[in-house]
Amino acid sequence: MGNGLALQRSLVIICFSAFFVVSAPGMAAPMLVSGVENPLPVFIPELLTAPAPSWVTEGLRFSYNTMVSYGGAEVNQYGFAMPSDNAGTGSGITQLTVVGISGNTIAVTTDSYAPKPPYDTMHLVHSHGSVYPAGCGPFWVNPDVIAAIPDQSTQTFAVTRVPYSTGGTAYDAIKFDSTSEGGGGVLTMIYDLKTGMLLYHKSDIRNDAWFQNGGEQYQRQSGSFSTYALRNTRTVAVPWMGGTIPSWVTTGLALSYSGAKSITVDGMIGAPSQFPRSSIFTFGAGTDRFVPVVVTTVSQDAVTSQSSTSTVSGIAHIGGVFIPPEAAGLGTGTFDQDPDTGIISSITKNDYEGIVVSKTNGYDYSVEYGYNTYGKMVQMVTSVLTTTTGGYGSMEQTSLSLL
Repeated sequence: MGNGLALQRSLVIICFSAFFVVSAPGMAAPMLVSGVENPLPVFIPELLTAPAPSWVTEGLRFSYNTMVSYGGAEVNQYGFAMPSDNAGTGSGITQLTVVGISGNTIAVTTDSYAPKPPYDTMHLVHSHGSVYPAGCGPFWVNPDVIAAIPDQSTQTFAVTRVPYSTGGTAYDAIKFDSTSEGGGGVLTMIYDLKTGMLLYHKSDIRNDAWFQNGGEQYQRQSGSFSTYALRNTRTVAVPWMGGTIPSWVTTGLALSYSGAKSITVDGMIGAPSQFPRSSIFTFGAGTDRFVPVVVTTVSQDAVTSQSSTSTVSGIAHIGGVFIPPEAAGLGTGTFDQDPDTGIISSITKNDYEGIVVSKTNGYDYSVEYGYNTYGKMVQMVTSVLTTTTGGYGSMEQTSLSLL
């Protein structure tokens, strides 16, 4: 299920970009919790210049129950359909955390977790981050702006006041439905009218394309469906949140890391299998509370591949590429246990050599972030316990060290 959740997110972004285009001056188009572009600024441009709701603060975390499905088929000109092997379903939890606020911009990380058998413990399967205009984030909009929008219905945009209940709480809500021209994609967003927080989001996408194979024409049909229902809200007490960004964090800085993914199987003879990894963290134009980062990774498995992910590192970030120098005086110990994913965050080392921050589910998944005395991440080690198809216990460990 974990792979399905991660793959579905990529599929949604690829398919939906063909249907919805949002233009926001000075930054990338704001996204929804699903990772697709939010269409509301097209119809309500005031959101791009409005202030954030007062409850949006650093350390704020929203968790959503997530369900996804995706699939497709190839249909020839005679109507014969061949189902695609690229299909599946999954469920998990999507968490969005405000890691920094500077002026009228807000940095948010998005982490997708999925349960892993046999214990159904939560594992991180995908992570990214982005910078948003204050009035239109991935889980909020300015409530005064949307309250002024009348109910309406057109071929591509509909607004309806609706009652909505979740977690035993009833809300006076407003529902937005946005349909792409041609009907290939439908987005639904339900917000609380009083606060502007996102209560529910649905993404339903279909993308059909014709192609030629020899003398026959085929239609490749693909689609994805996902829902995000509000599960919990809380503010994470990040112990170094009152600190400052290190002076070495500058625009254009590139940090290079190298390492390997190793696989050890119980009872195996000889050295564990090794697969080289390398990553470059390139910094964008930062602020006094966060910095955008593009992470480019090369994985040398059976086939060499390269991926690039946009994210952010902020002052309220657990596991960012930097940690404030003020963290040196914090000591060690556990400082957070997430009630939704079960992830435990701790400072496990804090001495003259630097700081180590760990995140673990306490069973079969952990990540350790090592920082030097300047607050720069010098090592990241991810460990996952799993079971082979033959029933043997194994451990996958990916380690990256600063060059």
